[in-house]
Amino acid sequence: MKREFIFILFFLIAVSLCGCVGPSGYDSLDAKLYCDSFELKITNENEYVWNSITVILNEKYEFFFLSLSSGDSRAISLYDFSDPNGMSFLPDFQVAKFVVIRASKPDGEVGSYSGEVTK
Repeated sequence: MKREFIFILFFLIAVSLCGCVGPSGYDSLDAKLYCDSFELKITNENEYVWNSITVILNEKYEFFFLSLSSGDSRAISLYDFSDPNGMSFLPDFQVAKFVVIRASKPDGEVGSYSGEVTK
């Protein structure tokens, strides 16, 4: 009887603690992408500002900028993306296929978006 009581007590404590750690109210990043031959356009479709944004192109080339307000767009020249060795993406010879966006949300967590590039 005492063992069952302790088990139930621990179970209730665990359930109550898990309930306190619910979602923060901010979903993953919601973005709209458009790409032409030389430029990638990103639109923030969340209702909050993104900060410390890293855009990764084709899993290799990165571009960083500070913030993007809700509803705003940012056009980035594909030439501005570079790999860890400093080599630039060359849209004359390469095709933008896949994008990952990572940014800080208002709750301090890092959110992400990933998707194929549409033209």
